[in-house]
Amino acid sequence: MKINNFIMSKKNDIKKDDQDLSTEINDHKFIKKEIFSDEKINDKKKLNKKIEKKNNKKNLVSEHEKDIDKKLMEIYENADGSMPDMTHFQKKKRTSFIRSLFVLLFACLFLAGVAWFGFFVLQPKSNFSENGVIVSVSGEDKVEIGEVQRYRVRYRNAQNVNLTNVLLQIRYPEGFVLTDTSRTPSNDAKDEWILGDMEGQDSGYIDIYGKLYGTVGEQQSFRVFLNYMAENFSSEFQKAHSLIIDTAEAPFNLVVEAPDKIVSGSEVELVIFVDNVTAEDLENLAVEIEGNASFSIRNSQPKPDQFVENRWNLVDATENKIVVSGIFDSNLLDKDGNFVVKLIGWKDDNRAVDGYVYDSQEYVVKILETDLVTNLVINGSSSNLTVQPGETLNGTVVIRNAGEIPLKNLVARVIFDAPSFEKKSILNWSEINNPQDADIFGEQLSVEKRRGILTWDKNQILDLRQIDPAEEIIADFSLPIKSAEVDELTDYVGSQIEATLELKYELDGENKTISSAPIVMVINSDVDLEVRDEVVYEGEAEKHSITWILTNSFHELNNIKLEADIYGDIEWHDDELVVGAGEVTYDEQKKKLIWNIESMPTALDILALQFGFTLKSQNPTQTNLTSKVIFEAIDAITGEQILMTGKEILLNAE
Repeated sequence: MKINNFIMSKKNDIKKDDQDLSTEINDHKFIKKEIFSDEKINDKKKLNKKIEKKNNKKNLVSEHEKDIDKKLMEIYENADGSMPDMTHFQKKKRTSFIRSLFVLLFACLFLAGVAWFGFFVLQPKSNFSENGVIVSVSGEDKVEIGEVQRYRVRYRNAQNVNLTNVLLQIRYPEGFVLTDTSRTPSNDAKDEWILGDMEGQDSGYIDIYGKLYGTVGEQQSFRVFLNYMAENFSSEFQKAHSLIIDTAEAPFNLVVEAPDKIVSGSEVELVIFVDNVTAEDLENLAVEIEGNASFSIRNSQPKPDQFVENRWNLVDATENKIVVSGIFDSNLLDKDGNFVVKLIGWKDDNRAVDGYVYDSQEYVVKILETDLVTNLVINGSSSNLTVQPGETLNGTVVIRNAGEIPLKNLVARVIFDAPSFEKKSILNWSEINNPQDADIFGEQLSVEKRRGILTWDKNQILDLRQIDPAEEIIADFSLPIKSAEVDELTDYVGSQIEATLELKYELDGENKTISSAPIVMVINSDVDLEVRDEVVYEGEAEKHSITWILTNSFHELNNIKLEADIYGDIEWHDDELVVGAGEVTYDEQKKKLIWNIESMPTALDILALQFGFTLKSQNPTQTNLTSKVIFEAIDAITGEQILMTGKEILLNAE
């Protein structure tokens, strides 16, 4: 149909040209004249030529039209020479997908180029953003204790702004041991790298190699900081990132072997093994029994750590085996006996922390009651207590048959382990009061510890041949601790005395032995407080000059504080205050006097405070001039708090 329209359009153009020519000819009018001049003859000739030219042009247009029709026929005619039906056309689908794809790809590349040009070329350098500075740390977040790991710290300046004074800092996890780095650190602590200046789009990384130690199941943090200054900025910026790491497991294995049933008071032996230990690990591993008041350790192989109770260093053990024997005190148990054995370790031999727990095992044992009931009481206590040099230990041993069968040939022993110097115990055995005439035997356990044993059998107490059911036997003794007047106390290094009751007997022809849990007596310093009062009467008024005197010779004291209240209508004399050491404050409104002393070493064995005031008038109902003096201090050796009171000052009864 479009082709027909085209042909018709061409024909119409040709007809239009013919019409224009006819119009031009028709516009000329011819007038008949009688006389013909040369001029008219010439005009007629010109007109004839014009008509001839018109006819030629018409013939030419007609020939041209035929030529066009012929060419169009050649283009559109079918193979058999016939013309197609151009009244109906079918639109054929074009395969333009590839062309569209190329157009889209070209458009994307064009836009990307424009964006790159705008961002990297046209972007002004002053357009700084903290988000364009990137720092991160990556690596394993679940590790095995002691295994070498690699952590990569990446940093990048992802913008077109230069950075200056760039410093990378790393805060390692507490249990991390650095073994190597891919770039040499800038400081001795090996946790800083001076990166200097970073241009736009610069980046880099540092690899950190090391081992991680920690309690199994706990988390530690690996933190990195990038400090820098941006170009055209005067302030410092910091970017940080962290990685949380789990100490997932330890390569070591803890095994505890022990009986599951024991008789109350009898000794129990524990054998503790540690598997998968290398020679390098031994230096920083130990086995520890968690403190339990009901379990008392008697012996062990190897010997325990010299500084920490109930801890054994694996490096001292033979074939990674530790043997511990002790006693459960059924009197301190609600039901079964139990305690926890822990395998602990450190990242190095400094042992700066309490120790990481790599493994633990709970030991539970059934306590079987016995027919024999025993008890050791010292100074009214069957458990741990504090004592002082010069104090007397008043002890009582109680033995009772709670069963239905007689017990025969009993032997009772009270064993004292105490500090010693030059094979002499701090206990004053020469002054013992021993009513039942117990045998006394001594032996040196170590350079600093000596053992003394009191023994009663049927030779001292006849009833020990046999104790019938419900029968009870009691033995008493009194044993003093040496004082500064008797010996030089600073020569004794230790500060504990242990007392244990051990009993042997026969039951149905079988020999049995039971022991009590030891009573631990902590020997605090021998500090003493004396209060003196001198009175001068001035009419009805009384002028008092009071002195507090502190003496101490065994252990150094820290954080000493003495205080007392003053009663009545008094006038304080500030000019009479004499302070030997420390600081004194007096609150006139509350009438409270406080004396603080930071420390009192044994080299300074006496300190005094003197103060005075006047009692201007007396109240008939008043009996005390001052309260008791409250003394408190910390023993620097035992760590125990010492509390005591000094005497109060009473008014004259008259």
